[in-house]
Amino acid sequence: MVFAEYATFITKDGKIGYARFIDPVRLDAVIHAGISRSKSTIEFFEKRHIPFASLGAEFEDATITLMAPSKTYNIPGLACSFAIIPNKNLRRRFKAVKSGIIPEVNVMGYVAALAAYKESGQWLKELLNYLCINRDLVQKAVSGMPKMTTSHVEATYLAWIDACQIGVKNPVLFFEKSGVGLSDGKYFGAPGYVRLNFGCPRTQLDKALQRMQKALEKIVR
Repeated sequence: MVFAEYATFITKDGKIGYARFIDPVRLDAVIHAGISRSKSTIEFFEKRHIPFASLGAEFEDATITLMAPSKTYNIPGLACSFAIIPNKNLRRRFKAVKSGIIPEVNVMGYVAALAAYKESGQWLKELLNYLCINRDLVQKAVSGMPKMTTSHVEATYLAWIDACQIGVKNPVLFFEKSGVGLSDGKYFGAPGYVRLNFGCPRTQLDKALQRMQKALEKIVR
């Protein structure tokens, strides 16, 4: 999320003017960043994550980067997240606002985060390889489903599938009745789409895709 640094306005003579906010703060939430291309995982996903704060000193100075090992290493239950705030004044304000509201990191979460970031490089490579195979499996299966399309997934383990043309009012409920749980695109500004999480065992993914195919064959001609 990036809060606008500049506002536009129309001057009296009809020209477009720009006004810079005095104290812009950018909030960059990147908990999925680990499921992307990096120097050590270059052979997998095509796109690498570029932190907003890395674009230059001015950007770094006014950015709060929120991170967590929960998505990449599948440890959300240990509740460990953190903020990177290079600017001392902004960091002080952040700590003051969160005081009494946001709890400190627990010991188990802290130890697990350290282990994930320091000792799990090979595991991460194997994970990304597994996810890429799953991704390709999803794309191939959806391409053979009637009236369904999907775009190539460049990072993360979430596939967006266009179900607008299958002729049902609620595609999530439709597939749920066939034993496949998907996320509704309307909550992400994309009604008619469904989101499939392929970060799961391949046998489970195969079953889900087969069920979707059979469900569609019953209603789409």
